Amino acid sequence: MGEGLRGILLSNADGNCSLAGCNLTLDLTMTIPELRTAGLSEGELAFWRDYANGIASHEQVHAKDAMNAAVAWLEQIATLGAYTNCQGLTDAFNGIQAQSLEALRQRAAYVDAHSLGFPSELLQQTTLDTVISSRSE
Repeated sequence: MGEGLRGILLSNADGNCSLAGCNLTLDLTMTIPELRTAGLSEGELAFWRDYANGIASHEQVHAKDAMNAAVAWLEQIATLGAYTNCQGLTDAFNGIQAQSLEALRQRAAYVDAHSLGFPSELLQQTTLDTVISSRSE
C-alpha cells in the first residue's frame, strides 16, 4: 500500500504502479433540530413542523450531492492508469480527491446560499425566531 492511500490497493507490474482496487465508504449524518419550547399555539407548531420538514428536504439535497460526488470521484479514480512510480499515482489520487472535495464544498455553499430544497413558501414567511420572539413581547 502506498502512503496516503488508505484502502487503496497498489499493484506493481512491470515496474509500474497502478490501482488494483478502491473502496469508498460514505457516512452521511443529518441533524434536524427538535422543538423543545412548550406552550406554542397550534399555528406555531404547524409552522415548526413545516419548517423542520423544509430543513430535512434541504439536507437531502446535501446528501444527494455527497453521493453524486462520491460516484464521480470513483469514476475519476478509475481512469488513473499506470504510473512509473507509486508517488506519481499517490499525487494524482490526492489531486483528484482535493478537487472533488473542493467542488463539493462549493456546491454545499451554493445550496445553502440559495436554500435549495427548502419550500419557497416557507422562505417567504416570517422566521420561527420571529414567531417565538413575538410571543414573549
